[in-house]
Parts: sequence; structure tokens; C-alpha cells
Amino acid sequence: MMVVKLNLFPSFVEMLPKWYSESELPYEQMWGDDIHWIPNMLKGKLFFGYFIVHSTYDITKHTLDILESLDNVTIPTKPYE
Repeated sequence: MMVVKLNLFPSFVEMLPKWYSESELPYEQMWGDDIHWIPNMLKGKLFFGYFIVHSTYDITKHTLDILESLDNVTIPTKPYE
């Protein structure tokens, strides 16, 4: 006989999930790069970027480009050298 115990409740390390309206997103409580890309994602824009993060809220360097399409997009292997 085999006994299996299932934990049906997910555990959340970073935060408990909660719904927010777009205008009330708590960017000050989120990772530092979120304020740069989430608004574009919510508007349905295509974008491509890199973020070098020193700590949770401290972005050392970043780039974020809005794209017209995915045609001819090349991804650099080492963007900040």
C-alpha cells in the first residue's frame, strides 16, 4: 500500500497574489524593472530589453525598445560588453 500526502495549496515566496487595477499597481513594492516593462505589456506592445539588477530595486543598467514587429529581431549574447 502506498500513501501520498498532497498539499493542494500553493506556497508563495515573493508575495500573496492580489488583484490590482492598472492605475493602482504597487510598483514601489515590486522589482525595480517592473515599472519599465509592465505598462508596455499591459498595452499589448511588443518590446525587447535587458536589465542588469544590482539588488531587488536597484537597476544598474537597462535598455528597453518598443518593437513594431518581431521580424529581424536579433538577440545579442552579451548586451553590455
